[in-house]
Amino acid sequence: SQRRLVAAKIVSTEKPKQIQDSLRPFLLRELSHPEGLIRLSELAHQGPEDALVRYLFARQLEQLGLCVRGLPETKTALTGNLPSPDFYKEAVLMKGRMTLCTGQYKEAQAHFQRLVDSSTRAVDQLMAQEWKMRARIRSESPMILE
Repeated sequence: SQRRLVAAKIVSTEKPKQIQDSLRPFLLRELSHPEGLIRLSELAHQGPEDALVRYLFARQLEQLGLCVRGLPETKTALTGNLPSPDFYKEAVLMKGRMTLCTGQYKEAQAHFQRLVDSSTRAVDQLMAQEWKMRARIRSESPMILE
């Protein structure tokens, strides 16, 4: 997460001044959570093709449990030019977590199985396996909260 934050700060310096000025306080954690969410929502609507902004907005929505709203943002971020493979990997995981959060248990299991199958690192496979298991458990007992 620290590498992604540093990368986001660097990438934001290459964006137009208006976007830089809006992202800077968010990335420096000078905004409250609600203020940051509003700022990112505005930026996402002003520049819908900006994968970094969509990713950051989706992360904030996920942290608030607003997965129905965040899932399309994540999908949009994944179709864009994210700053690094770290962002892409986290966005793919986030998509699965949000799919699970929205109650699409079978889809989440399939998503995480694809990650297990495509990952080359054991740690990534184990993480995907864990999330797949969570999706399976939730599908069998939807009332259990994490």
